[in-house]
Amino acid sequence: MKKFSLVIVTFFISVSLYAGQSVRGNTYSGIDSDGDNYVYEFLNDGKLKYTSPSGTYTNGSWQQYETAIYIQRNEHYVDCVGMVGKESLKFKCWNVKNNFWIHEVKKSKSL
Repeated sequence: MKKFSLVIVTFFISVSLYAGQSVRGNTYSGIDSDGDNYVYEFLNDGKLKYTSPSGTYTNGSWQQYETAIYIQRNEHYVDCVGMVGKESLKFKCWNVKNNFWIHEVKKSKSL
């Protein structure tokens, strides 16, 4: 019972530490597990502007629930799920070709 209670307390502490850390209006950048540089701008209306090695696009969207985040790019050609940290995001992505990769990006500025 002690171990279970500790796990519950740890979970609520970690959620409360990052609850309210919205990505809305912020820009994050970093290199994915394939070595490609990305910039993500989380616009206020749930739209996503992103820059990839092939260009800059506004055909993405995002949703956040507490520390969880969902991102889609190019009409679900790419989907991602992950976690919101205090100054960073970490998420796993996959595409329609069944490729998988990981992004860990850091907050670079607020819009």
